[in-house]
Amino acid sequence: MAVCPVCGCKTDELDFVLSKIEDTEVKVCSFCDKQIKKINTDEVTAPAQVRWLESVASKDIPREPQIAKVIDSLKSKYLPESEKSEAPAAIANQFAEIKREVNIPQSQAGGSANISVDQYNSLVKRLEKIENSFKKYKKAQLIKMIIELSVPVIMVFVLLIIFFSSGLYDLLSTLAP
Repeated sequence: MAVCPVCGCKTDELDFVLSKIEDTEVKVCSFCDKQIKKINTDEVTAPAQVRWLESVASKDIPREPQIAKVIDSLKSKYLPESEKSEAPAAIANQFAEIKREVNIPQSQAGGSANISVDQYNSLVKRLEKIENSFKKYKKAQLIKMIIELSVPVIMVFVLLIIFFSSGLYDLLSTLAP
């Protein structure tokens, strides 16, 4: 395992590739290589590459001065100060667009903030009943396991007692020289 000099993630040595960042060639992980290739194209409008660059630039990991300089230049090129302050707001707006109101009838809702005392007591009783049945089940399983393990051992001892007390051992010992 080695550490990627760009993102700082632990990566297997086989996953490192030689990537060209601006004018510098560096061995980086395959994920960083893909992101760098997309950034090196002139179309860096995808929010994923911008977020990746922002997260890589904000990581506090030990980097070679050459790599740190390249990351800072990419950061200044694609993340001007005005966009940095607007980025969290833009992301929040994206999530606000995705969020939708869903109307679920109260009877089908998973949880309800307003339940009556009777419903609460009923739920508590049901839970206690389930817990008790589970405890009984665990006890039955333990007894079953003990019986399954001890019965064969007891049977072997009974067969040995019968074998020696019936005289079969003496008879077999006289037959075998």
